[in-house]
Amino acid sequence: MPTPSNRNNQESQEPESPEGESGVFRGLARYESCAKVRQLSYYISGEIVEPNYYTELFHTLRSADESDVIALHLNTSGGDFDTGLQLINNMMASRARVVTVLEARGFSMGAFIFLAGDELVVHDNCQLLFHIYSASMAGRGHEQQAEVAAISAWFRRFMTRTCSPFLSDSEISGVLKGSDVWMDSDEISRRLARLHRAREKGRPGRKPQPAHPHGRAEDSVKPVQRVERASHETAAAAAASAAAAGTPSAAERKAGSAVQALEPLWHQLQSAADEDWNERRNALILALQALDASPLRPADARPAPDSASAP
Repeated sequence: MPTPSNRNNQESQEPESPEGESGVFRGLARYESCAKVRQLSYYISGEIVEPNYYTELFHTLRSADESDVIALHLNTSGGDFDTGLQLINNMMASRARVVTVLEARGFSMGAFIFLAGDELVVHDNCQLLFHIYSASMAGRGHEQQAEVAAISAWFRRFMTRTCSPFLSDSEISGVLKGSDVWMDSDEISRRLARLHRAREKGRPGRKPQPAHPHGRAEDSVKPVQRVERASHETAAAAAASAAAAGTPSAAERKAGSAVQALEPLWHQLQSAADEDWNERRNALILALQALDASPLRPADARPAPDSASAP
């Protein structure tokens, strides 16, 4: 059995409640924990050279932890594309938070590296430049043609993945056709703010490409055929209904008038010569549009003969 002195010692070792003995609140208790955060900085200045000079940076990106922050400070006119591509792939694969800081100019591959960061920072009086690749090749003619086709398709995918939606689809298309896209710090900041708002709202980076308004030439005539079939079926149903009821309705009269108006145009289209075919087809489409029955628009391409069959 504990003595009174031992009992008093035990009571004194018990932590006091926030309210204390008097029941008055005396404030919150603070709990503190420290985590080690490693911040590394690399300065990519001047021309980007062969990839073997950047092995240490590649390894750092690959071996970094989630608590690490790696800052890439950019002032480069571009350079070796293979080095830049390997750097971008390592940035994407890194568990660290990669911050790209534009401190002067980011031209060519420098612009692509800037857009590959998890966080993008731009100083005043900076510039970005986007342009198509430069290359030289040798070999037999068919080998060079195959290489040009493969590189062009590959570079289009690379630009779309790296630059969209910072660059619009029309800007990317212009770069692929040889145009240069320049922008200063003010324009860069506006686009980064727009990109940040889009990410916060959870919108996708790219919108699906809309279908071509006219489609292929052989496809453009098929909706006309379907609409024409529907008109004949509607007319047959209207005629049967009129015979049963004795008096045609307004819809039935409109359907009958549609068939009477469209049937001559269709026969003219079927028998038109090549030089008159477009004019006949457009006349048929305009007549359908006047009846609120066609989703088509006039086009200039005549389909193959086997796809222009009568309904």
